[in-house]
Amino acid sequence: MPSYELLVIFKTMKRPELVTAIKRTAETLWTHGAVLTKLENMGSKTLPYKIRSSGKNHTTGNYFLYHFEAAPSAIGQYMDFYDRDIDIIRPTIALKSERKPHICTLEEELLPPAYRKDVADLLVEGKKNKKQLFKPYVLEIISKPF
Repeated sequence: MPSYELLVIFKTMKRPELVTAIKRTAETLWTHGAVLTKLENMGSKTLPYKIRSSGKNHTTGNYFLYHFEAAPSAIGQYMDFYDRDIDIIRPTIALKSERKPHICTLEEELLPPAYRKDVADLLVEGKKNKKQLFKPYVLEIISKPF
């Protein structure tokens, strides 16, 4: 299953109401077959602009980031539920990009740059993508006998 991030901006509420909204959001993920891996509280912040949701204008919100794994077919169901929730100002689901593991050794880092494999790869890539910026103009002089 692919990994996703759900950024939810909740409206400003009292703590007990906020806790129930957070639990309700997580339970929606669980009931539709997602595996919740991490929950981060990003804090209460001022919104970058006024957002109208559920008939009210909001200027501040509580940001929470849910990390979960789910089937791609279930994403539409999540967004449908979160768009109808009156405590959520803005839900956003994004696919997490897979990072390639980078293995670094001290011996490699101590080598001069000319002997490092990373630098050699960059040089090869730079030569491969090199384009000629302009076509040189060659002036031909034709000599005619007088």
